[in-house]
Amino acid sequence: MPFKVFQYPLPLVGDTADLNQWLATHRVLSLKQYCVSLENTAVLVFVVETLEANATGQQNPQARSRIDYKEVLSPEDFDIYSELRVLRKAIANEEGIPVYSVFSNAQLASMVLDRVGTLAAMGGIEQVGQARIDKYGAAFLEVLSKYPQMRSGA
Repeated sequence: MPFKVFQYPLPLVGDTADLNQWLATHRVLSLKQYCVSLENTAVLVFVVETLEANATGQQNPQARSRIDYKEVLSPEDFDIYSELRVLRKAIANEEGIPVYSVFSNAQLASMVLDRVGTLAAMGGIEQVGQARIDKYGAAFLEVLSKYPQMRSGA
């Protein structure tokens, strides 16, 4: 996976528009920031890991197009989906792994759309195996169970 490094002297005089613009045009797997103290100065360093891009810097054309789940899901379902994403991000940060290693966006959306209410039902989602269910299933079901419309799920 390619890495890109951005450095900004501290105190931050300008803005980080170049970083933000670059992030908006790439599929980011992880972003880490460091504050590095040098002799008479300090530098803010961002290390970004992305999916592989082609020689022109454009994303691989065979990569799946992104789905905007805000357009696909109802507002109520999107709220549940968003909360699942927050949980996924917290778990991934705690374990130091990419978020998709926990569950993909599509898998989270399936949990909501399929009204998953049990670990067995979670196992019916495409590419969700027993190891992920054992490791993460209970935490995700706890979030799903907070929503009345989910309790009638499978």
